[in-house]
Amino acid sequence: MPRICSNPDIQGIDQALVAGTPYRTVAERFEISPPSLYRHWQGHLPATLLKAREVQDVAHADNLMTQLQSLQQKALEILNRAEGSGDLRSALAALRELRGTVELTARLTGQMSTGRQPLVIEPPRPYADVPIEQLEAVVAKLAELEGGS
Repeated sequence: MPRICSNPDIQGIDQALVAGTPYRTVAERFEISPPSLYRHWQGHLPATLLKAREVQDVAHADNLMTQLQSLQQKALEILNRAEGSGDLRSALAALRELRGTVELTARLTGQMSTGRQPLVIEPPRPYADVPIEQLEAVVAKLAELEGGS
């Protein structure tokens, strides 16, 4: 019997297994023996899932850094507007926010020691309750504002 990993339907098989579909159902759907399917699940799928998780973690970290850079840019814009209008309270508030984003960026990139354990970013993503479309719209608006400066 051919190996499951060389099956042309390997993505469908793995997706069904990850989704929790019973072995027997997957075996019947893809015409594979249940014991072979179980061995595939035990031997090969964990490594594949680990690689996928690493890719997902890198993408997540990149997304967080992009969001942080957007926040920094927005704080700079607010600071510039507040200084331009002579609103010192808002300027100080914008400076505090800017300082916070700079410190967080330095800690996340290892450029600043906190004297404590390093800050670790864990999934799930922040703002999980906000639809991704709205987050993308905010980032797009910030990019638009940034381009207008």
